[in-house]
Amino acid sequence: QYHLHKVNLAVGLRSCEYFARLFQKMRSSAGGNLVREHTLELPKSSLQAIPAMLDYLYDPDPTVQVNATTITAIPLRYLGKYLGNPLLFDSATRFLQMDLRKETAVAYLQQAEIYKQKKLAEVCARVCAESFTQIKMTSLSTLEPHLMKKVLHSKYFRPDIDSRAICAKIASYCRCQDKSISTKMFLSLTSENVMQNICEEEALFFIQFMVVLGIDVSCDNQKAGRLFERCVLAAPHMMQEVVNSSRKGRAGRIAKNASGSYAKLPPQIKVQLLEFALTQQQHL
Repeated sequence: QYHLHKVNLAVGLRSCEYFARLFQKMRSSAGGNLVREHTLELPKSSLQAIPAMLDYLYDPDPTVQVNATTITAIPLRYLGKYLGNPLLFDSATRFLQMDLRKETAVAYLQQAEIYKQKKLAEVCARVCAESFTQIKMTSLSTLEPHLMKKVLHSKYFRPDIDSRAICAKIASYCRCQDKSISTKMFLSLTSENVMQNICEEEALFFIQFMVVLGIDVSCDNQKAGRLFERCVLAAPHMMQEVVNSSRKGRAGRIAKNASGSYAKLPPQIKVQLLEFALTQQQHL
């Protein structure tokens, strides 16, 4: 609860047009009945920015800037625009421009999405795309799938820079967001345009993920079939183990491979792996 003064909200250099109009309306109420209550609906996430906004409105120093942070900069911009305070908006924008970098781009992208700031979201997505392999997984894993897709399919994303690191990050992201990723989204995140190479240590994981999603690679699904084929080709040692185990009649080391992912595969997928491996052997 804040006890505020009308003069600080509606008068002077940092006045808010919203409050100026509101108080004018109160004074001119018909019959002299003053309006003593007013409801202002704001996004819940903007509440954390209100203390900084009020400190800025009350500060007598005309040169002071709003005390923004990575978390409050976009909400402060929203409050500045909503309440009709261009100085607040501009001050928060200056902080954002100085603070936006690879370490903060994910947080800004999420905030821009909440406040429907499309142009800012595009800028944030570009920073994420250009620095994808350098951004910590703890940060990337918090992105909603549609935002991760926005980053990976950005024209500024370079899939050829470090394809192994990209593969590892996408696999880690899928593990973190396994309950939120649909079949269509999974095939988009792992498409050849995004993930040019599949690292051997993640190949079985991607196959297992397809199984969990209920993707039938034997059906007429070119994207799923191509991903399955790429996974198999990316793991020649695993394929050799499949062939050896079938010839020797023993499991070999397959059940221990990729943290047991192979052992969890349905028999149908294991048969497909064996058929693919034997076909590859014949072509050698």
